[in-house]
Amino acid sequence: MNPTAVECIVFEAAGLLPDAWRSFSAQGPVRCFNPGLLRDGGGWILAYRVVGPDGLRRIALCRLDPAFRVVAGSALPLTDRVRFRRGAAYPEVATKWFADPRLYRLGGRVFVYWNS
Repeated sequence: MNPTAVECIVFEAAGLLPDAWRSFSAQGPVRCFNPGLLRDGGGWILAYRVVGPDGLRRIALCRLDPAFRVVAGSALPLTDRVRFRRGAAYPEVATKWFADPRLYRLGGRVFVYWNS
């Protein structure tokens, strides 16, 4: 590989959408951007912001193969699975606005954090 060469990889939003979110893709534009990337075995884990036509910010995860291609069927709707502690008071924005995911590994476990 030429160290001065720059390669740009562009993902199609349709390939990044989890099945649970495909329904809103027919209602308007879907944008996927601002990813976090973490090496995992021979491939990668990609976390990214998804903004649908409703304007909500969501976070999805998928696996990439060693050549940075999306592994079919690997996209997961992370923020659909986030649960907040009952009885705790959170600002509404914290429970509905998920952005800028970052991945890290600690003690063999993978963690995701984000902005609200």
